[in-house]
Amino acid sequence: MSDDDFLLVIQDDFLQETLDSLGRVEALSLALEKNPGSEKIFSELARLGHNMKGAGKAVGFEHIAKMGHHLEDFILAIKNNIIPATPYHLDFLFKCLDQLKADIALLISDKAARLDHEPILNEIERRLHGSDKNENAAPKIVEPEIEKFEVLESNAAAESIIELTADITPEIAHAPLSAQAPPPPEAVASKDPSKTTQTEVLRIQKPKIDYLLDAFGEQVILQTTLEQYKYDLEANKELVLKTISQLTKLTFELQSHALSLTMVQLNPTFTKLERATRDAARMCSKSIQIDLLGGDTEIDKTLIDTLSDSLTHMVRNAVDHAIEDADERTRKGKNTQGRVGISARRVGGQLWIEISDDGKGLNPEMIKQKAISKGIIKSTEAEKMSVQDCYHLIFSNGFSTKEAVSELSGRGVGMNVVQESVSLLKGTIEIQSEMDVGTTFRLKVPLSLAIFNGTVVEVGSHKFVVPNSEITEIGKVSVENRIKVSSSNAAIQIRNEIYELIDLREKLASVRSIPDFKEKDRNDKKLDKKSDLPVLISKKYGNKAFLVDSIIGMQKVVQKPLGDEIKSKPEYAAGTILGDGSPGVILNLHVFANFG
Repeated sequence: MSDDDFLLVIQDDFLQETLDSLGRVEALSLALEKNPGSEKIFSELARLGHNMKGAGKAVGFEHIAKMGHHLEDFILAIKNNIIPATPYHLDFLFKCLDQLKADIALLISDKAARLDHEPILNEIERRLHGSDKNENAAPKIVEPEIEKFEVLESNAAAESIIELTADITPEIAHAPLSAQAPPPPEAVASKDPSKTTQTEVLRIQKPKIDYLLDAFGEQVILQTTLEQYKYDLEANKELVLKTISQLTKLTFELQSHALSLTMVQLNPTFTKLERATRDAARMCSKSIQIDLLGGDTEIDKTLIDTLSDSLTHMVRNAVDHAIEDADERTRKGKNTQGRVGISARRVGGQLWIEISDDGKGLNPEMIKQKAISKGIIKSTEAEKMSVQDCYHLIFSNGFSTKEAVSELSGRGVGMNVVQESVSLLKGTIEIQSEMDVGTTFRLKVPLSLAIFNGTVVEVGSHKFVVPNSEITEIGKVSVENRIKVSSSNAAIQIRNEIYELIDLREKLASVRSIPDFKEKDRNDKKLDKKSDLPVLISKKYGNKAFLVDSIIGMQKVVQKPLGDEIKSKPEYAAGTILGDGSPGVILNLHVFANFG
């Protein structure tokens, strides 16, 4: 390895470690605001700033080192009461952190990038020397446009950490197809070595890797045992069955453990949500207490990446929409300081994330009137709606209770995007609310999307998979209970409840994206010729009963990418390999539930 290559490697390590440190600095800064006299917080903040300064200088990033030096001075000035730990100065500290995050994201892709820190360094100097006179000015919170990174922090400082990297190039991923042609050889040869492919780093505790290696060793031993027994299966029948049973158990353990390698703690995400809540409260001139619980819960990193923006929108909504201003809270006999709670816990195979507040609560009648005025529902529909149905109107596209658009809300698209994100993850949202007491949103999502339990069904001559999380129950219903609603719609009565009957044969035939899914597949078996109908019953998207030709069984499902022919179809979530080795398609039931 040449000296230049070695420098690039240690610069990559420095940039990733600095990102980790900045996440920690942000969490400590939020804690500092609550406890401005804590020596422990100041000491750790100063240490992190000092490390950034020294390491940055050592690897050739003088501009980052200089920024770290000034940041250390600013923190020490607050510690020594030269600068007061007021929200005004802490706002500026967060601005410095945002600037550093943006700089690090830029340097990861181009280590020769030019950074301009002069304005922010001059601002630090002005504040250090007392020449800044704008402490009472209204805060301006700026959303940094930077890459989002998740970091798994080990609870044991002495534990070794192994880093796994995966090359990702966002510029290529989002470019048009015509722009993805490989570069000519001369372009590759002349590529600037300082411009490297962006690498996402996942930090894994070494004991997890050790366990994985030990388990693989056991698997090799069992495989060798089977190799010996295969020459006389009849004589070794009992031993073969015992070995296969051990191998099945070990494979399940390996699968579970391998999935845990991609899981990260929610603590970094909670820090982002706490920061978003704080900034929103400053913008709305409200005093908010933030309660966090369950930050050490682990979840698949893909889920965190998908949910992060949605959770941020929800906490901002809680501050902007739900929490009353101080005067109104006083009139209602409440504490002038509002409360926003963020919690996470595992329940079975799901992760439950709750966003709660002690604000004004949801008003069903007001929601209905707003939805009617925006043309989302008709007045006749509103009369029949339950309270829960009214609550879920807030997820409709274009719905907002805000009369005017602000920096935080009012466009009527945020909560719709939240629901779409949760549905994409095969999750649900529950709402509990009481007027003038508060509201709780409970998001229920699977812990991992890579492997899940699914039901294999046959529709026409094809096999499909439906995630068990989408299904309330499975059964057969009699044709006699079928209720004809219109020429194209039917319903079915199940235990005194009415369910909309959705014929998946007709829906899939109309999609026409499975290569051999022909018209005959829906006409071979007429609905009125069957005495019993196998159905998948779901209450997740309202009372729905999905008609199929047969229910084959259940199996563990491993997601695979779809082919180019059908990957653009929203009806299909992913591909998989079925138990008999044949390919299958995983269906998005929520799309069929709302099929036009």
